[in-house]
Amino acid sequence: MNVMRSNFCFLFLLSVVDLFFSTILFSQNSKINSHNSYAEKIYLQLDSEIYTTDKTIWFKAIIANASLHNLEMTSGVLYVDLINSDKEIIESKLIKTTDGIGSGHFDLDRSYEEGAYQIRAYTQWNKNFEDDFQTKKYIQIFSENELNSKQKVISNIRRIDSTSLDNHYKLDIYPQIIDSTHKKSLKVFIDVDNERDTLYINPASNDKYILDLKVSKSSKLASIKILTRSGKTFQTQFTTNTDYINLRFFPEGGKLVSGLTSKIGFKAVNSNGKGIYVEGSVENQKGEVITNFKSNLLGMGHFTLANLDEHEVYTARLKTGETFALPNISKFGYVLKVSEIRNVITVGVFSNYMKDEEINLMASLRGVTYFNSSSRLINGSYIFSIPKSTFPEGIISFKVFGKNKVPISERLYFNELKASRLIIDGFLDKQVYEKRDMISLNILNKSQNDSLIEASSSILVLEKSRLKDLLYKENILSFFLLNSDLRGNIESPNLYFSEEGNLNVDDLMLTQGWRNYKYVKLKGKLINKLEKGLNVSGIVNVRNKKFKDKEIDVMLVTFNDEKTIYTKSVIPPTSFTFQLEDMFGKPVDIAIQSANGKNKKRKDYFFSINKKEKLPIEFDFSRNEITNDSIIIQNREQKKVTDRYFERTFGVTKLDEVVIDGYRMTPKRKEVFELYGKPEIVIDGKTIQEKKASYSYGLFSVLLDFFPDKVNVVTTDDGILVPQVIGEVTCIMVDGIPVRPIYYPILQNISVEEVESYEVLETAKNYTNLYLRVYPNASPPFPSFGGIISIYTKRGTGLFGAINDSKGLDINTIPVFAIEREFYTPAHDNSDPNSFNIPDFRSTIYWNPKVTNEKGKPLNISYSHSDEIGDFIVIIESITKDGKIGYKTLEYTVKEGKD
Repeated sequence: MNVMRSNFCFLFLLSVVDLFFSTILFSQNSKINSHNSYAEKIYLQLDSEIYTTDKTIWFKAIIANASLHNLEMTSGVLYVDLINSDKEIIESKLIKTTDGIGSGHFDLDRSYEEGAYQIRAYTQWNKNFEDDFQTKKYIQIFSENELNSKQKVISNIRRIDSTSLDNHYKLDIYPQIIDSTHKKSLKVFIDVDNERDTLYINPASNDKYILDLKVSKSSKLASIKILTRSGKTFQTQFTTNTDYINLRFFPEGGKLVSGLTSKIGFKAVNSNGKGIYVEGSVENQKGEVITNFKSNLLGMGHFTLANLDEHEVYTARLKTGETFALPNISKFGYVLKVSEIRNVITVGVFSNYMKDEEINLMASLRGVTYFNSSSRLINGSYIFSIPKSTFPEGIISFKVFGKNKVPISERLYFNELKASRLIIDGFLDKQVYEKRDMISLNILNKSQNDSLIEASSSILVLEKSRLKDLLYKENILSFFLLNSDLRGNIESPNLYFSEEGNLNVDDLMLTQGWRNYKYVKLKGKLINKLEKGLNVSGIVNVRNKKFKDKEIDVMLVTFNDEKTIYTKSVIPPTSFTFQLEDMFGKPVDIAIQSANGKNKKRKDYFFSINKKEKLPIEFDFSRNEITNDSIIIQNREQKKVTDRYFERTFGVTKLDEVVIDGYRMTPKRKEVFELYGKPEIVIDGKTIQEKKASYSYGLFSVLLDFFPDKVNVVTTDDGILVPQVIGEVTCIMVDGIPVRPIYYPILQNISVEEVESYEVLETAKNYTNLYLRVYPNASPPFPSFGGIISIYTKRGTGLFGAINDSKGLDINTIPVFAIEREFYTPAHDNSDPNSFNIPDFRSTIYWNPKVTNEKGKPLNISYSHSDEIGDFIVIIESITKDGKIGYKTLEYTVKEGKD
């Protein structure tokens, strides 16, 4: 049924969005001084950072206004990409968000190669702010099966000799471990300190290749990746300078000035760029110790030097013997000092040459200016006193201006206001459980006055040993208050918000550097619009000049389950935008044309659709590291237990029934496999395309000419090409949808370029129902077994989507929202012995990304535990619509039981 849709409600919604930005932001134009304050922050919470190929990546997304952390009036469309280390987008999803909250997943399978992957999230609106507000998470994916327990693909990395400039290494490489068919030369990618080179090496023996590698002694990290003839890859990295330490100094306010006292931050890192503990002393030219210093566990700290002398040279000497020069002392300048006393922030400005100059102090947080005051130096100094409550919680940027508004000193300072956070109280019904027990959890989201308030929460439950470093990497607090406001990697950010961390966040502010702050750009264009839902935009122009400047009705048609028609009036030449209703699942075909009676012919008007370009891909190879390989071992052992159970019980392994090695599983394929069985013949679409000849006409002609040993194609009396399974009744399916014989003339016209794979199942189970769907008028007896030809297309929408024939219209395909899937938690019932005996090894015990408590009421959550025993952590993250943030963890223990 065709339905005419009005765009009035969508236009009204967009006007409300525009009103929000003009009211919240532009009405404060005396305060706003940063272009990036208009941006959106995107927080991604993952259930893990290490996966095997039989698992699912679960994620929650929160979109908030950058300056206010408000969830309302944010984008309703989030783009999430899964990217491999070759900088290829493996899978993309559009996530629908409501009031800033959305969730999704990526299903993994055996076609995923081992290695590092990036999950990237962004909105169209955030394209206005370069790459400052893309969110990138790095994960590791490993095979669910051990590739080779005795030998590694790249092994025996050894330094054999060196010169004064270079170190010389040799590496043994065994590509047959990942590709038994590999022969002859091997392609190797070498990445040293982010500079890439490519070469080919020949085998030293039947299965062994030796790579000779020379790297500069100043290099820190080398990454080696191999590519076999059939496209298999493997990557590893190693440190080329294990003794490397780099110690840098960061004077408070930017400079060391003669005659003045300065606080100096420092940071020490190793060859991997990780913070490393150091201690030592600062000496003058005579070797006299001026002061001693020690870092925290992340290599950061600070010390103070008084009455600096411009003629003096200061050196830091570590206890391990290395020496590092401090920055030069300026003859003239300013020093900025920031400290905190009893909820008052004091900002002191000191000069060694200007005694009564007028200065201006501007203090802003996330691009919004909260303090702007001028005063005059008194004998070369002045101290501003500002109540902490002047600012929200977060990173304050202090900037001092002198004459002609020239900046003379800058400083970042973290304003900690725990009282502004959301309080989360969580209670378990007990602390010790047995396997498969039902666990009850109550959550109270409270304001500071102890009243219950509404918030969106996520609950993630994992075995404690699986978390290891993950708890320290990033949570909702550290993201919104630290990571999202600073460029660069912040090591273990959660430690700044936990009691056990015992870290001084001001050391981070001193050493991370002013230039890493994201809110220094004052002006910029807002070209990309904020998306509240699915939309299509483009331009319309006239081919015939007599229709120029005359109003027409533009019609957009969607070819989903029901054709939906949208119209709007425009005057060409002009642009247009259609706001679409929510659609979920596979990409949808659309057509646009004029709807004006006799003028609707395509020759009269020209329509062009704007393509939403993917952002350039940046991949940080230094993030390619394994943090907890015990997870991989545990996942593999648990899979073996599960496979053995299914093999003993049903004669097949659980996964081998529905998965083919090296073959990407999709919901449609899985459905066909589970209903009818595994295909005996699979021909990849790329292989078919490579064989296509100039005289080929459609898919079946290529199969007939070039794959006679695998495919049987016959010609009917009407001259139609039809594939058959030899000796069997044959049914044909396209994307899991049965095709009736009446459509065979259309079927033979499927373009080779549209085919993902062609598959033959010679003897299918559960055949009768399929046969009756294809031949509804057939007479009994009906076959109980038969053959199936399965064709899978890139569009995934069946025969008519593959043919792309919609009455001669120009067809475009648009992505739509990904279908949400609920995390499955078995409800164990001890009265059912069969259910109770099935092994339950969930790597993620429980995941609920979107649960909202009603105002004034607690959250009540219950779930059944798995077969795993040990200590477990419940991670609760909550946020209110107005941006209050809360984080809480609970722990419980599971024991074996009384069996």
